[in-house]
Amino acid sequence: MKRLAQKEPGGEGPKLRPALPGVKGQLNIRVECPYKIVDAWLDAEIVRQSDADSVSINALPCTNWQVPLWTAENTGRLKVQRLSLVEATTKRNAYTVHISLRAGEDVASVGLESLRITTVFMNNFQALPYLAPGRNRLPVNADANSDLSTNPLKVTYVWIENGTEKTLAKPVPSIPFETEVTVAGTGMPRMKSVTLAVE
Repeated sequence: MKRLAQKEPGGEGPKLRPALPGVKGQLNIRVECPYKIVDAWLDAEIVRQSDADSVSINALPCTNWQVPLWTAENTGRLKVQRLSLVEATTKRNAYTVHISLRAGEDVASVGLESLRITTVFMNNFQALPYLAPGRNRLPVNADANSDLSTNPLKVTYVWIENGTEKTLAKPVPSIPFETEVTVAGTGMPRMKSVTLAVE
């Protein structure tokens, strides 16, 4: 954290703001993982009260690091929702989130109110059920005494196929249950998640 300050107890404005007007403050958050990262995103609440204030968010490494992933264009209390960091994270073990804050005149008029970074990694290729090119049979099982009328189940597969995210969501009408999905192409798709949930 460089040239940033926290809000004083009982003070006004965002929780984290520039230390001085006209001087850019920087927040760098390093995320490291022992396994390959498959996805990441950022949620934040930003305050920008004046057009003279500036806020930008980036993630490194990326193809064009000089162009931020997000720049505040409006004023007021702004919400950044699920900003993708995948360009900086895919097939890597670490990345850095870089947030820049600059106040035009009043340091309390611009800053960061909240921040959450979510990182998804894969421990092992075999750790989840996975899909392969062609036709895939997807069996689902649970306790034979499950009452699906009062606790309906849904199975959801999410994967990346030829660069596009695909989702298969199916209600489970009976136990055992089986459905199928066909994966196009010859390359192995990248699994993101498998969820069996009570609706």
